Amino acid sequence: MATGVAVVALGLGLLLRSTSGTLVALGVILLVIPIFARFLPSPLGERVASFMPSKPAAAAHRDEQRVRAFADRGGAGDVSYLAMSLIAGVASFKRRDA
Repeated sequence: MATGVAVVALGLGLLLRSTSGTLVALGVILLVIPIFARFLPSPLGERVASFMPSKPAAAAHRDEQRVRAFADRGGAGDVSYLAMSLIAGVASFKRRDA
């Protein structure tokens, strides 16, 4: 989990080019959005919470069967967060600072 958060933070840092902006964005993604997702109506809140990067990690720590189920799906949720943040960060870094 910590390595994934570090990679997402790296991608956000490259994208935003601001330390404080990166920390705020990472805090919103990891802490604020999951809390607000609990207060949304039932189908919408569950859908939003399923896309949060902390959801698979929390399941991995709670139950080994959920870990196996997540591994069977290929772990696409975590990989997509890592890939999206790095690709967007590197692309904007190359365009701006080439």
